[in-house]
Amino acid sequence: MIDSIKKMFSSTEQESFSGQSKPDISREKSALLYEKAKQYFPGGVNSPVRAFKSVHGVPLFIEKGDGCRIWDADGNEFIDFCCSWGPLILGHNNEKVRESVTEALQNGLSFGAPTSLRMRWLN
Repeated sequence: MIDSIKKMFSSTEQESFSGQSKPDISREKSALLYEKAKQYFPGGVNSPVRAFKSVHGVPLFIEKGDGCRIWDADGNEFIDFCCSWGPLILGHNNEKVRESVTEALQNGLSFGAPTSLRMRWLN
């Protein structure tokens, strides 16, 4: 099983369900970003959960998200089943959430003290 996982993340071609070979998705930009990131972050990622050394692959570097979809640096489109592990229950780039965050940011980013905005969430 480990060998098939290694092959899936390192080969340039994969076999489709029809039994025909097809080219793997492009990962050129993600690979360049990964090489640079390894100079600054342990394992080249910002979380040990996403460390790719043990699966012998190149992590996808995500550029944007909208609704249930994400796009990586290479332009590949994916359905995001993780949704940031729960906090994105309304999807990526939800208009109401984005507008509320933008409005709140106009007052500052962080204060290290209680705020009245936090109290509004309780109602």
